[in-house]
Amino acid sequence: AILIMILKAADISNVIKPFEISRRWACRVNEEFYFQGDQEVNKLGEVSNEMFDRNSGKEMAEGQIGFIRFFAKPFFELVKDVLPPLSYFYEQLCENEGDWEQILVMREKTKSRLMNRNSVGLSTDESHNKPSADST
Repeated sequence: AILIMILKAADISNVIKPFEISRRWACRVNEEFYFQGDQEVNKLGEVSNEMFDRNSGKEMAEGQIGFIRFFAKPFFELVKDVLPPLSYFYEQLCENEGDWEQILVMREKTKSRLMNRNSVGLSTDESHNKPSADST
């Protein structure tokens, strides 16, 4: 059972590497998913899973956080309990989760700022377009 656990840990080890390495692997995995989705669209006319759809608008960070929270974190928590010398993997995983969360927060702030700028430019209030007494 321990050998199987170690093999699975190796299989999903991209999420426990230092963040920059983990992020690069996540980009590669996402591209693989998108390629699969492209193939499905070409052959079947639709994508079987939203994460395979490069046009879905989903943030890669959301997918990584979901994978970490629902699969990797419980798994590596078990690994650290069974093999305490490997607890640093769990610690790195938690750091990576925090980094992905920060990326999401920054992207949401950026989207919000852009939306606010656009809504100001689309104002229907014409009063700001009326000439002032000084301009006549």
